[in-house]
Amino acid sequence: MAMKRGADICLELSNKADTVNPLIINLLYNHCLLTSSFTDGVMHLEGRMENSSLEYRVGSNGVTDLYEKIIDSLASTQGCPSPTPWLIEINPRPPGMKGIQIIESTYGIDYWGLDMLLALGQDKERIRALSQPFKNGPQYASVMVFIPADYPVECHEIFDSDDICDELFVRRPELRQNVSRSGCLAKRGQKIPHPNSGIHSFLAYFNVFSRLGRKEALQLATLVREEVRFKFR
Repeated sequence: MAMKRGADICLELSNKADTVNPLIINLLYNHCLLTSSFTDGVMHLEGRMENSSLEYRVGSNGVTDLYEKIIDSLASTQGCPSPTPWLIEINPRPPGMKGIQIIESTYGIDYWGLDMLLALGQDKERIRALSQPFKNGPQYASVMVFIPADYPVECHEIFDSDDICDELFVRRPELRQNVSRSGCLAKRGQKIPHPNSGIHSFLAYFNVFSRLGRKEALQLATLVREEVRFKFR
């Protein structure tokens, strides 16, 4: 999901499935790994879905979520292209911070820890054990919420708040129970470029979760984003 200027504002786990069988996606990525001569290690693969059958829309509850695409009558008579996954990146490295922490808490796999164990080249049994996700799948639905540095263009790019995560939990303590991890990435007095400069910076992140399902996780993520307060001067 992205803000109007093009920066991601949240990462959802687990995401809604497209009409493509997940097995097809797994086979594609597995084939790419095998043909690249990689035999072990933590690999970062990133892909896209072309002609997806889903699109983001704001629902009747005011929450942005994935819905089946609305197909006009002309397109429906001519037929729509089938969704097709394709790979845009493959690298011998763990995912970055935006993927590591929320995967660890949601699925139970610490890719940074595994990468260090693999680098030592010892204790293969321990590596195999720690490579397994939770037996019954993800323990909850989760959304990593990013707070972009979006502020009035008249300001002088100076961040003028303290820790905005702490401030939120003091003002809205009930939200803390559904946040597994958070972090403020800016300090008072720091100069942070406005998005109009072409630089997209984030002030904080919140890993929001719900044990009731995706719908509540997205609602809580929207609430957290709306309740965050910060100032620039």
